[in-house]
Amino acid sequence: MKDETINTPLGVMSVQFEGDKIKKLHFLWKSNFNEESKNKKAVVLKREIGEYFEGKRKSFSFKVGKIEGTDFQMKVFKEVAKIPFGKTLTYKEVARQLGNANLARAVGGALRNNPVAILIPCHRVVAKDGIGGYAGIGHSKIKRQLLQIEGKDVKVSNGGR
Repeated sequence: MKDETINTPLGVMSVQFEGDKIKKLHFLWKSNFNEESKNKKAVVLKREIGEYFEGKRKSFSFKVGKIEGTDFQMKVFKEVAKIPFGKTLTYKEVARQLGNANLARAVGGALRNNPVAILIPCHRVVAKDGIGGYAGIGHSKIKRQLLQIEGKDVKVSNGGR
């Protein structure tokens, strides 16, 4: 499967399709990337993501394809996928919904490996005292911008972790 690239207002994203479903979707943190895709599905996804960034779209027509992860990661991804546009939960609240509030750090670890950013809205999971991390430490600016698009303004009081 060839990775496709699309430009978004917050940076370049890489996408991998599996038929009509998305297997991977993530921000490229490096400036080196392939020419933007002309793939019809990628063009539609770019339009939908653009509408999301403009505040005109709250959900996407694409479904998540078969993704890889541990049993726990898959449970976390399934739970986080239920969080609606404009809402947030803390890592502890997600852990509690999975049956053990003490697994908040493990929830964060699972979300660090989210293969389909935005579609599984890990940006909607925040720390109890701030924004929390996004795709590992150092990318909380993107998370904050995604939350602002959804009408949330979360303080970065914990160093973005």
